[in-house]
Amino acid sequence: MLAGDVDGDGMADLVQLAGNGDVWTARSTGTAFGAPFKNGITGFHHRPEGPWQTFLVNLYD
Repeated sequence: MLAGDVDGDGMADLVQLAGNGDVWTARSTGTAFGAPFKNGITGFHHRPEGPWQTFLVNLYD
């Protein structure tokens, strides 16, 4: 499982890479995580106008 801001809102979201190549994301609300949904690499984006950068951290290492 990975954590990082995948939607540019400044909060760390959760990302799971499944063995079959599927990418599952649970977005943070600030106090909890929403229901996970399956997406692909097109679900990750960078907003150049924002002060943040997308990053992912391996939670198991």
